[in-house]
Amino acid sequence: MKKAITALFIFSLAAFMILSVSAAGGTIGQFTPTVDGVKDAAYDQSVKVNLYADQGVDVGDPNIYNSGGDAANAANADAWILYDDTNMYVFVSVTDPDMVDVGAQFFADNINGWQSDSCELWFAFSDDSSTWIKFSTDGYGHAIWATVSDTGTSTDMGNSDLVPLGYKAVVVKTAAGYDAEYQLPITSYGVKQGSQLSFTYQLNNLRSDGSEVVSGLQLQGGGFDSALVLTLGAPVIIAPPETTVPDTTAAPAATDVPAAAETTAAPQVTPAAQTGDPIMLIILTAAVSAGGILFARKRAG
Repeated sequence: MKKAITALFIFSLAAFMILSVSAAGGTIGQFTPTVDGVKDAAYDQSVKVNLYADQGVDVGDPNIYNSGGDAANAANADAWILYDDTNMYVFVSVTDPDMVDVGAQFFADNINGWQSDSCELWFAFSDDSSTWIKFSTDGYGHAIWATVSDTGTSTDMGNSDLVPLGYKAVVVKTAAGYDAEYQLPITSYGVKQGSQLSFTYQLNNLRSDGSEVVSGLQLQGGGFDSALVLTLGAPVIIAPPETTVPDTTAAPAATDVPAAAETTAAPQVTPAAQTGDPIMLIILTAAVSAGGILFARKRAG
């Protein structure tokens, strides 16, 4: 019996380790979220990637610092990824201690997104990384732009030009920084469950003193050399929320305790006035007196 229990424990532990390794390897769950800048529960059932690598790159500009050199002021972010037959979906939550709004005009004049508080994402769908999508937003939603390897660059200061192409992004400012949710079309790449793709990123943090902290895998080796390899996995199952069935059993009606019966004092019966007795006494007395008088007269006669 002990051997059987031990074997069962070892088997369960091995299964747990296999599942854990699979999750750590980067499996993207299949689910269609609502792209509105609010994180759907399904994202928590899929792969999560921390976008702060704590390793940047010295690009030779004295105003640009790598994240390792000034980590205390670098932005940090987590990303969750989902997919369906049509799109990739990414939700990014950015913590930025020093947000700077460069304004929409900056992007109209200059598309250097890294010179702002922004997040840049890349997905490659081929082994040689020759087909890929880059999608970026700044932390204020001024600039939303896409670069696609096989069609060139489509740039827009909002979603109006990109939505017809299937791209969409929603940016929501938060107390800690900003959240951004992305929709990226993938139908032309022939990917499906079991396919693998490469994912890389760059997180840009413009600070109020004009300096910049840049971090991310995109900076390490360049291109997709240091990208994460992710696998398109099975559908995400979201358990329906627990519903509380109202108790329809009627509670027993409160038993009305009858009020104590009013105790009405028995009426005090007052005996009727004995008015007849004195009258009778007078009549009898008169009668006796009359009889006495007659008796006396008879004796006298």
